[in-house]
Amino acid sequence: MDRQAMSTRQYVTRGEFDRVEEELKREWKTLLVLLALAVQVKGKKTEKVASVGIKKPLKSAIVAKVLLIDTDPTSSNELATMLDEVGFEVVTTPDPNKGLQMIAEVSLIILDDELPNGEDICLRIRERSEAPIILLGSDSSETAWDRAVAMGADAYLKRTVGRFEFLARIKAILRRYRDNMNIEGEKSDV
Repeated sequence: MDRQAMSTRQYVTRGEFDRVEEELKREWKTLLVLLALAVQVKGKKTEKVASVGIKKPLKSAIVAKVLLIDTDPTSSNELATMLDEVGFEVVTTPDPNKGLQMIAEVSLIILDDELPNGEDICLRIRERSEAPIILLGSDSSETAWDRAVAMGADAYLKRTVGRFEFLARIKAILRRYRDNMNIEGEKSDV
């Protein structure tokens, strides 16, 4: 049953409602990804060198391997391309179980918040790895951050966040993680 037919009926079954709700979620997810991409394209992928005025690619000072676990191929491809353009090595998979097998090799994990059993997957990743985890979702409520932390994630980012803010947050999380590892290493040597 489509949405238009459903809107004209007074009563609908729970199954019909759930199917339409899932369809709407997929559509909104796609729209949010497209909106984020439009904002990124507007921001351009280059920065000016101050004195010369030459444009050069924006490169990351931190070279890290990022694992992206996302079932939406459009979103996954766009994020992987963006991260690759700034110097990150990116591994993508739509399969959380396959992702669990790769966590020992990565410096950062970006996890789709809307994965089936996402909370369980995040907890399992946290049990096996100390690498920072960023949940990426579309929840705009204030409880999204609290839920992410309870699941073991280090950050919650909305899919609509701009390219430069997204990259800045990733770099900050990796820098904090690296600094914490150095502090712990120094303490163990004492």
